[in-house]
Amino acid sequence: MKKLLIVSVFIGCASGAFACNCGKTIISGGGSAGPPQPKQVAKTPTISKLGSDSITVDGKKTYAIDDATEVTVNGADTTFAALKPGMKVLVSSKTTSDHALYAVKVTARIGK
Repeated sequence: MKKLLIVSVFIGCASGAFACNCGKTIISGGGSAGPPQPKQVAKTPTISKLGSDSITVDGKKTYAIDDATEVTVNGADTTFAALKPGMKVLVSSKTTSDHALYAVKVTARIGK
């Protein structure tokens, strides 16, 4: 009578997880990873304060502005006076020789 020997081989990675060729983990040596985490979505910056010659975004960065600063709201060219706190905004800026931030272009939108 012949004996049949069956050998099973698992190849593990450094983390202790064993995987099949389909890419799914079948045995985990590191414990549970928990439920999937929600993806973080970048928050659109918001105008928090307007001065006579400046704009503050998210209470963190203040940019100097002047008559040469390009301003658009919902895609239409406008003036600095059209900007209001709470508007979503993107600021294209440069650093001046005295290390201040200068807004070259301010693109704002009303609504979502």
